Amino acid sequence: MKGELIGEGNTAEIYQWGEKEILKLFRQDYAQAGIEKEYRNSQKVQECGLPVPKVGSMIQYEGRSGIIYEYIQGTSMLDLLLKQPLSLKRNIAHFAALHYEIHQCKAEGLSKYKDILEWNIRHAKQLSEEEKQLILARLQELPDGEALCHGDYHPGNVIRTNDKSMILDWMTAAAGSPSADVARTTLLFMAGNLPSGGLARYFTKKIRKYIAKVYQKQYMKLSGMSIKEINGWRLPIMAARLVEWIPENEAEHFLEEIRRELSLTT
Repeated sequence: MKGELIGEGNTAEIYQWGEKEILKLFRQDYAQAGIEKEYRNSQKVQECGLPVPKVGSMIQYEGRSGIIYEYIQGTSMLDLLLKQPLSLKRNIAHFAALHYEIHQCKAEGLSKYKDILEWNIRHAKQLSEEEKQLILARLQELPDGEALCHGDYHPGNVIRTNDKSMILDWMTAAAGSPSADVARTTLLFMAGNLPSGGLARYFTKKIRKYIAKVYQKQYMKLSGMSIKEINGWRLPIMAARLVEWIPENEAEHFLEEIRRELSLTT
């Protein structure tokens, strides 16, 4: 039943699985616990009624673990932002509205966002023990929250079909404060890795900053959230990102920003 390879990332390959489904086949070195977590998260999010691909079963195939999902055909929000500059504000407003919709769900039974951030910060090898303790102290001052947070909400994880948008990749879903989720999305707009070449080369630092501001403004308009609430999460979110598979230049950028911010508060 496995068809052609239609996509791949750091953790998995995506294959056609019949006509209406895909198989997300995880790489052999990826932890089984992480796969099972994604499966549970996807089931819980589906129960919430959000626009997400239907999740099928978790299977073993060719000695690897995989999850079967509904096949969603469409254009990613990232491609729309790159190819439709005149519609940028409208597309970002839609993107922000979807994020706000996610946060209206309660995340019962999911991991706590702050616990995930704490674990990541403690395992960030680039940080000294003193830096970690300062960042963790800041983290503890922030609200816990119980809203559903995507954990990696960026334009590449939203697919626009003919009549609706679908939100993908719930591996990092957690229970927490919406302001933490918004802070991460803001940082991804500002410094996240983009596809090489093509129209992405026109996404200068200035344009990325503008897009991040448009997104924040739209989200705050919907939610009543303040910029202070969002910025409060900036330091721990940057520190937690250091343990992820990110390019060296992005990690260096976050390290510089972390140390600059720590120097202003110590």
